[in-house]
Amino acid sequence: MSNASIVLPRPGTVKPGNAVRVVKAPSEAAFISTFGQLLPPASYLQTPKGTAAYYEIQASSPTPKDSKKPIKRVFFVHGIQTPSIGLQPLASALSSFFPHAQCVLVDLWGHGLTDTPIVPHEPAIFHELLENVMAHLRWEDAHFIGYSFGASTVASFAAIRPQRVSSMVLVAPAGLIRSTNFGPQKTYLDGGEGLEEQAQAWILDFLEGGPLTVPSDWKDRVNRGEVVAEAVRDWQMKEHEGHLASVVGLFRDGGALDRHAEFAEAATKSIKTLCILGELDDLCSTSDLQDVASKLFSLLNVSDKKPNGNHKMAAILASTGNIVGSNEVFMKPSTRLRKLISQDGVCIQAPGVYDGICARVAIEQGFQVMYQSGSMTTASRLGRADLAFASLNDFAQNAQMIANIDPRIPLIADADTGFGSPPNIARMVQMYDRCGVAGFHIEDQVANKRCGHLKGKDVVDMETWKSRIRACVIGRDSIYGGSDIVIIARTDALAVEGYDAALERVGTMSSV
Repeated sequence: MSNASIVLPRPGTVKPGNAVRVVKAPSEAAFISTFGQLLPPASYLQTPKGTAAYYEIQASSPTPKDSKKPIKRVFFVHGIQTPSIGLQPLASALSSFFPHAQCVLVDLWGHGLTDTPIVPHEPAIFHELLENVMAHLRWEDAHFIGYSFGASTVASFAAIRPQRVSSMVLVAPAGLIRSTNFGPQKTYLDGGEGLEEQAQAWILDFLEGGPLTVPSDWKDRVNRGEVVAEAVRDWQMKEHEGHLASVVGLFRDGGALDRHAEFAEAATKSIKTLCILGELDDLCSTSDLQDVASKLFSLLNVSDKKPNGNHKMAAILASTGNIVGSNEVFMKPSTRLRKLISQDGVCIQAPGVYDGICARVAIEQGFQVMYQSGSMTTASRLGRADLAFASLNDFAQNAQMIANIDPRIPLIADADTGFGSPPNIARMVQMYDRCGVAGFHIEDQVANKRCGHLKGKDVVDMETWKSRIRACVIGRDSIYGGSDIVIIARTDALAVEGYDAALERVGTMSSV
């Protein structure tokens, strides 16, 4: 259980050379039994201040030969309270945009599976932790992505060790709150005998914006593979004995407050930097950043973009590749597909693929687009003919694997007849979008469909097919944060009703 009686020493109160007492972190087995194996297996680094846990997402592709400054190493630094698992969805999504990059997430002191050292939690111990992890990995430098307190830590780290930071993205950065703004509550920051229990309660209330409320359905959501940050924070309070002390120490002394000078210093180091603010961020404003480094930091306010979901945030970060220090400028696969097919007089060749090997061959041969074959997906995954045996999950899982081998290459996926009624068709669109599919085709055959190359096909009436296309549009338009996934209406009426009827069907669907 988290121990409210642990109070960390303050800066300047510990004599150098004293042995460091350490509060051990919970076990990885205990964490996984509650939240599943969303992160890679933890690796551990032994330091004089305790044991720190970090997680590696290995590169899935070799470095492109034509890339002059490829992004090879990305370091994620989390905020106060929620440990590395909170950044896992973003790291996973971003690694799909940069498949040749090694991504590392670290649990900071007192968080996740990392111990709590009973020492002042000032910025230096977090800088030292980042340095130790990089040295252990033999990284000379890295591209940093820091969230909240992690962004403040990255900025102050860059100010003193700029050679280690290739670029930095600061998401909703802390560090620019002035302690003088707290008025009477500033006594809780100062602390002292008789104040610690009240200070702990006030700091937690400030960070949470009120009492911590864990959603009642958090276990179901975790079973679906979601990260429920409130449940993670609650678990740490109960199971990590040193967590509460670390949270208080970080907030008071670690860099969450009054770091204007460090931000300004970091801005002078010629490090390419992007600051991202969100619509719900009330701890750092545009004016806060402009005050310290308006001319040297690139600022992206995403309040009007609503990048809900980490794939959308990853797309934003990847699209700013030139800002974060790479000559690789990415766009979403669906956007790239739209750009390719909008070219006049250009025929786009898209070879049929159905597994990782043939997708890799297509990529190595330089094709700009790939097409996931429905018949071959059914044959390779199920060993059956293309007679409506394969389910949405069969197609989506295969598409996700292929689309993320190299997200620069758009993938068009077969969607058969949509896998059910209009609501199911809308769900299919949303699943394909989450998988990274750039576009899909949906056909007008009856539900008990046959491969387009086979005889004996039959098609639905025009109104039924319209309802399928409308469901696709509704599914796409209801994706929070927006989507431009390409909807392709494919007709099999040529063999059933003739050429003119096929043309009429296609023309009608283009206006739905």
